[in-house]
Formats: sequence, C-alpha cells, structure tokens
Amino acid sequence: MVSDQLIGRLARAMSAPAPSVALVDVPQELIEAEPSLQGGFGDAAFQPGVCHGSLLLTEVSGDREGFLHTAVAENRMRFAKLAVLYGWLQADDHQFLYENQPPHLVWSHDHGHFFPGGQNWTEETLNASHSAAIPDQKVVSSCALMDTEVHVALREIRDLSTPEQVIAEVISAIPTDWPFSPAERIAMARFLEARRLALVSLIP
Repeated sequence: MVSDQLIGRLARAMSAPAPSVALVDVPQELIEAEPSLQGGFGDAAFQPGVCHGSLLLTEVSGDREGFLHTAVAENRMRFAKLAVLYGWLQADDHQFLYENQPPHLVWSHDHGHFFPGGQNWTEETLNASHSAAIPDQKVVSSCALMDTEVHVALREIRDLSTPEQVIAEVISAIPTDWPFSPAERIAMARFLEARRLALVSLIP
C-alpha cells in the first residue's frame, strides 16, 4: 500500500499516465458485504481501516499488457514520462493498461515492485548503492523513444514546483499507522531527491 500510494502521487505530480490514488476508509461492514474482500490476499485477510485506493479505469484492457501502440502519437509522450517515472523510482515490473478505443492511450498500474528491493524494500535498501538514475531503458528501447522526447519528459521532474516540498507532502500523506517508519520516510525522501537531481542533470 505504501509503494502504490507513493508512486501514484509522484506520478500525478509529474503528469505521468497513472490513475489518481487516494486513501479509502474500508469499514468491516463493507468487507462482510463484499465477497471479493472476504478471501483476503494470500495468507492475509483484508483488514478494515484506511486503505490504498486507485481510480477505476473503465473501458481499458482487462489485464496487464506489454508494449503496445508505441507508435501512436498520443502515446509517445506518455511512454516518455513513464520512462522517467520508472527510472526515477527504480521500477522492476512494467504493467500497462490500454484504453479500448483509439488512440488506445497507455496507463501504468500496479506499482508494488518498485524501489530497490522491490516489494521488500527497507531503509537499508534505499540507502544502499543501487542502479544509476537514468530513464528506464526497457521503456526507451521498446518504444524507440528519441532523446528529444525523453528530455521533454525529464523537464516534468525538473520543473516540479518546490520539489522538496512535493516529495515531503507525498511522503507525509501516508498514514502514520501504516508500516512506514520515520527512518524509512527520511531514507525515502533522500532516495527520491538524489535520483531526481541525477535525472535532471541529464537534460542538455
């Protein structure tokens, strides 16, 4: 939940194509009334309380897809922004949805395997040495993105209004009772700003 909230909010801050996220209060009554919530996830039962919520995208592909519609003009900058987002946050899982109707706009979703260590990231993995902060090369090569397209997308994180404040607000939006300690929040802030500056330095 922490990763999905952080990435969803950062994506929106840089206008990357990912659904808006929010905090959603899920009462026990809803869990009891909704069969799909009663099975839980793996060995964990669905718990009532404040949870991660993502805007429902309608009229999109029913399951995750690979790289499609990459030559569509409307998707070029969307993929370029995703290359920057994925490189910034060290993505290890690329999942896309596409709108059913032309121009089949791409959306990124399910961001659980981001950050060093994937879904098991910790303060230590955030502070440790990790891959270079460059636009995600899988996205760049699969979409044959041009340097000029990537540079335009990089300006989205360069031109964030008071970027340190944006990062602080995104991190502070995570509820204090979620498993996200003060030390992890500090490590996350340092990780995000250091990689943002490294990416910005690539702009000619």
